[in-house]
Formats: sequence, structure tokens, C-alpha cells
Amino acid sequence: MKYLLITTTFILCFLISGVNAAESEKILIQNATVITASDSQILENTDILIDSGLIVGIGSNLVANDAIKIDASNQIITPGLIAPYSQLGLMEIQLERETRDDSTQHYSAGFSIVNAFNPSSTLIPYNRSGGITSAIVGPSSAKTIYSGMASVFKLDSKLVTDFVAKDIAMAVSFGAGSDSRASQILMLEDTFNKALRFNDSREQYRLLADFDYDDHTVRDLEAILRVLNNEIPLIVRSNRAKDLLRIISLGKKYGIKIIFHGAKEAWRIAEIIAEAGIPVILDPMDNLPSSFDAIAARMDNAYLLNKAGVKILITSQDTHNSYLS
Repeated sequence: MKYLLITTTFILCFLISGVNAAESEKILIQNATVITASDSQILENTDILIDSGLIVGIGSNLVANDAIKIDASNQIITPGLIAPYSQLGLMEIQLERETRDDSTQHYSAGFSIVNAFNPSSTLIPYNRSGGITSAIVGPSSAKTIYSGMASVFKLDSKLVTDFVAKDIAMAVSFGAGSDSRASQILMLEDTFNKALRFNDSREQYRLLADFDYDDHTVRDLEAILRVLNNEIPLIVRSNRAKDLLRIISLGKKYGIKIIFHGAKEAWRIAEIIAEAGIPVILDPMDNLPSSFDAIAARMDNAYLLNKAGVKILITSQDTHNSYLS
């Protein structure tokens, strides 16, 4: 059964009627328009029966004499929305370093944020009221090409809440920065190859044989191996079309799964991205040529990608406004 989110207008019905869903044992929502996000699409004039926080019935003319009844005529109910990539639970004030747990100076590829997630973050109820009930939470851009690992969390603000799924993807940034793009590609290739050599020399490592880790820890190399073994995808933050093509080539060379994030110029190579089967996480509102990496940004990027058959996920570049996803 899916948790359903009541949209803002319908939440007002709860507030006006004085109903506290968290304290009510049974609630019967009647005559709603339910958007299921499944093959059944839209259910008109539908009832939903909730018992102890779980949906136990969906249909027409449901009967529950002991339930609190709410008339949802002309109101919409949808499944809870997912923020496809954010720093929810890791950040409070973007410009105040003491309120941020989204980056590290000690790890790179293997940096996992699960032990930093704060279910009591002030940004969580704010975004939850806008429809976000779960989020893929990952580290922000780092000084090195690797940012770290992303995990999935429910946004129920409960202290006992643990991650839904841990370290499901690795994030990197590619493009304009402190180092040449050529250097960044070489860095990815070198670390991929180093991880493969490490995998081949595990037995020697156990015997304390010398291994040149360079700037990477065992944790980092193990994480990279998960990408190379296709256990998890590589989320690549990049905008320039040529850079996206370079990453596609790299992905083919090592046989890894790629997800693009940002991708303002992706429309220029939409057919190639579709053929490669690469999903794109993007913010349709972030459509201006804000840098030389995004000179060809345009407002219909999402439309053109969708038209070409690319799977797209809508996000917001601003964690504070993840509900715009």
C-alpha cells in the first residue's frame, strides 16, 4: 500500500475541520479525485480508508461507521512526492557552515552521509507541507571531482527513522572548476583503474603488502568498485553538451550506469542520451545560460528530452525549495 499525500488545498480541509490525522485511529476520506501514479491513472469520486496511519481501503462507497469522515469533493489526493536529489536533512542555512553536514575534507568517493541526516531539520516539515514525503539525499559538490554517496530517507521527522536505502548512488561533478576537464577525465580513469587494481590485490592487502592509495582510502576504492560492478549508478553533475558526451564515452568504456544531473545543454544531444538509456535529473526553472558551461541553456530542455524518449526527473536546485521538484 502506498502512503498518500493530501495536497495543500485538501490539507486546509483538515485544518478547518480540526482533524488531527496523526491522533485519529480511523479516517474515511470520501469523494476525492485520486491521482494514483500507476496504470489506473485517475480515480474519480473515490473513498480512502486510513487505519492507524495506513491505507486499508480504496474504492467507492466505503463504509466505516467508527471513522472520522471528511468530504473531499473537488479535492485532489496524490502519492507523496520524492525529491530526486537534495541536501534535505544535511543543511539548514546554506551560507552558514556550522549548519551544514553535506561535504567532507577527508573522504571522496566513499563519503556516506547517512550518519549526518537530521530528521528534525527545519527544512523537512516545510518541504513536506509542499508534498515531499521522501528524498534522495546526497553530498554537495566537493573540491575534488568526487562528492560521495547518496541515500534515501523518509521525511517523517521521527527520531527513530533510519534510511530507506543506504548509499544507492555515487555523485561526481564534471565541468568548469579549479582543474582542467582533461585532468578530470584522467582522474576518473585513474581512480577507476586504481580501484580495479585494488580489487585484484585484495589478498596482498590483507597481508599488509604495500599499495599506493594516493589520496583515496579503502572506503573510497570500495565505493568506486560498486560503480564499476554496476551495483549503483554514477550521478554526474554537468551541463555542457560536449562534457556530457565525454561522460557517455567513459560510461561505455567501463560499462557503468550513468545519471545526468543539471544537464542544461542536454537537449543538444537528446537522441544520443536516449539511445544510451541515461536518465536526467533537471530543474526546468534553472534554464538561463548562467555560465560558459551552459551557454546553450533553453527553457524547453525538459520538453525536448522527453520528446526524444529520455527519462527525466524534475528537481529543484535549491534544497530549501525541494517541494518544487
